[in-house]
Amino acid sequence: MLQKIIFIFLLSSFSLSILAQETTIILVRHAETFEGGSERMLNEVGKKRALELKRTLQNVKLDAIYSTDLNRTKQTVHPISLDRGLEIIPYDPTNLNDFAYRLLKNHVGETILVSGHSNTTPQLVNALIGDKKYDDFDETEFYHLFILSFATNLPPKVLQLSYGF
Repeated sequence: MLQKIIFIFLLSSFSLSILAQETTIILVRHAETFEGGSERMLNEVGKKRALELKRTLQNVKLDAIYSTDLNRTKQTVHPISLDRGLEIIPYDPTNLNDFAYRLLKNHVGETILVSGHSNTTPQLVNALIGDKKYDDFDETEFYHLFILSFATNLPPKVLQLSYGF
């Protein structure tokens, strides 16, 4: 069902791209981890969620994958990176406004996946849309998936979904 919703969203966005150049940015928080430390690794549930993300996005063409430079964020998108043959590009989450600007400037007409954290993911959505609409996630929430669509001379579209189990 989630794949159908994503497909319909991307299809409706594609019709706009005939008239305007469209950029799509998909954002997720890293999957579940073992407790403690800044270099936490994904636990078994987190590894299953990372595979579920790969399955959920299996029919979505991706042009680039970004992740913060921590194990948990990279491991969340690693199955997709391997499957697509795309390198995971690290980004610095300390200046999300600059990162948002560079994403929109450097990836016009492309579809990008970004893996972040409970605070950086909603803050990056806010930076991309230019509005403080989304709050940080609770530390127990790993299922959020945002799809943002940007077309020339149109307001951004945001679809917030849940994925996984």
